[in-house]
Amino acid sequence: MRQADAAGRAPKGRLNRYVHYNRNAGRNKKEMGRVDSSYRISLIDSVADWEKERSDWDAFANQRAFCRFDWLRRWWDHYGEGAELFILKVADGDGAVAYFPWQCRRSISAGRVLSFLGSGDVCSDYMTLIGRRADRKQWMKACVDWLTDRDSWDMIDLTGAVQGDAAVETLVRMAEEANWSVGRRTTMSCWRLSLPETWDEYLSRLSKSHRKQLRRIIQRKLETGDVVLREPADRNEFASALERLIELHQARWEAVGEAGAFGRSEFRRFVEEIASTWFDEGHCRIFELIAGDATVAAEIHFTWDGISFAYQSGVDPEARSMQAGSMLNAAIIHRLISEGWNTLDFLRGDEPYKAHFRAVPTPLVAWRLSAPRAPARLRHTAWVAAHTLKGWINGIGTTESVGHGG
Repeated sequence: MRQADAAGRAPKGRLNRYVHYNRNAGRNKKEMGRVDSSYRISLIDSVADWEKERSDWDAFANQRAFCRFDWLRRWWDHYGEGAELFILKVADGDGAVAYFPWQCRRSISAGRVLSFLGSGDVCSDYMTLIGRRADRKQWMKACVDWLTDRDSWDMIDLTGAVQGDAAVETLVRMAEEANWSVGRRTTMSCWRLSLPETWDEYLSRLSKSHRKQLRRIIQRKLETGDVVLREPADRNEFASALERLIELHQARWEAVGEAGAFGRSEFRRFVEEIASTWFDEGHCRIFELIAGDATVAAEIHFTWDGISFAYQSGVDPEARSMQAGSMLNAAIIHRLISEGWNTLDFLRGDEPYKAHFRAVPTPLVAWRLSAPRAPARLRHTAWVAAHTLKGWINGIGTTESVGHGG
């Protein structure tokens, strides 16, 4: 596994000393940062060192499924080629305080770009900087000072965070104060449905016509046994259900001339591995809608602390006339309410059905932070201009330069 470049600039100001091996220079070197002396900041750049942090990492990630160790670790196995781990660990006398789950990739146009692990194809939502809340401002300030004093990065691309994320927006504010360049681009939204205690209470939120439709689905289809919502009972059934879901997903997209997410081999292997792991641990479910002897729709969910994340689905193109997709959503919502779940999260994408089922959107925001150095500022200006033009042409999202801090 490749190791990260940990080169740093000459230290200045108040010093907190620690020893770090600079692989780029090929020799031992003391790196000193202008950071709060109550915190120790170190760079985790090897899988072996990262593995040691699993317990503390997941304690901070908590219900953020896509920040959890297994999700990001398996992503690294399938998507880490060409990247270097660039994970910042913040610690104090009591142990780990926070982690910045980043990778570093290099490009001619952008330079050395830090971004979230889990980026790209797998659509990791609600990404953030995981850590202790009580002293977030203090350890975030220490990390901004640490990064400001180092020339081993040019830009930070924070794609996958939602608007209002406290940790990310704290980083952005402190980056501005440190005179970094800051840009922001809004894209699509994540959609969450808060689940009430009863099905009737949920129906009362809907329009009269939609309420009537869902009552008919439950009473005339599910309760009569014409269609059945089924879940796998063991590992073998789970593997078969996942295979059927993939086939339906691919058939649905290929019918409209698209490749489908599972057409990419690395994505398929990634989902098969993480889904199997989390199924064994009780954090993954596959819902299949069965009509007769056939699965007409299926959806895979990841579940953490009362939240069910709807990750991928598939619908038989030949079953669209029976509204299999809507029927599946209604059946899943009905089951989750009966089981006492708090939230159904439809994740990213602004498909109309999400609003129809009364989910509430939270915009995804891509932040772009650039180092306070001339080359990085020039790249930042070019990025803002390019994405503004692209958004104007495509009619999606907005991009703005927030400024250079002060």
